[in-house]
Amino acid sequence: MSIELISLSPILKCFIIDRINRFTVRVKCFGSEYLALNTNTGRLNNLLTPGRVAYCIRKCSGKLPLRLLGIEMSGEVAVTDIYIQMKSFEKALVLNSIPWLLNCVIKRRNPVVGSSRLDYLLKCLEGEVWVEVKSALLLHGENYAGYPDCLSLRGRRHIRELIELASNGRKALLVFIVALPSASGFKPYTKGDPDMPSLLRTALEHGVSIKAIGLSGVVKGNTLTTVLWDSELPVILSNA
Repeated sequence: MSIELISLSPILKCFIIDRINRFTVRVKCFGSEYLALNTNTGRLNNLLTPGRVAYCIRKCSGKLPLRLLGIEMSGEVAVTDIYIQMKSFEKALVLNSIPWLLNCVIKRRNPVVGSSRLDYLLKCLEGEVWVEVKSALLLHGENYAGYPDCLSLRGRRHIRELIELASNGRKALLVFIVALPSASGFKPYTKGDPDMPSLLRTALEHGVSIKAIGLSGVVKGNTLTTVLWDSELPVILSNA
């Protein structure tokens, strides 16, 4: 399975120098150093390492000249940009490329639930579905993609909101975007947050659906195209 979703161009091939802070990465392109916006606040220790090939795009506004899209990995691109991950997910919905979300449309973005804003409220044939999407960009164990790579109180809160929705008879869905080429599935990363595996099992027990999709980037010329390479990866929650 390989479904093209969105394309971005012209992109720049750069090299990671270092990460300055949560939102800024220093890269080298065409022999010169630039600062690039990093929208992914995870640690990304396995990706943002000096010398790694990075793909960026020029920004039209803001203080930083470039925006980091992803990191080369196994001949493809690990898509780090959260905005691009979300837009790719939305395009997959439009194309009906996710079998367990067939004929679903976005009714509302960032709906308020309790003390949080979730990512989507979808309108599907069977009714409304409340959706939270999380990025999984850490490889661990037997080639599993993991979440989170560091303690995430916000992530815990979102999952608890989904549990509350499901407990009240609403349809609640947690989607992990495995934005890495060829990961074998999703498994929570205990070292990042030791409470996450049990919280996810609790969510499942209360009726929250937990799914994972495989997304990566392919570079051709000066264009990066995101690709849905698996619409339902295995989700491993036992003995995590």
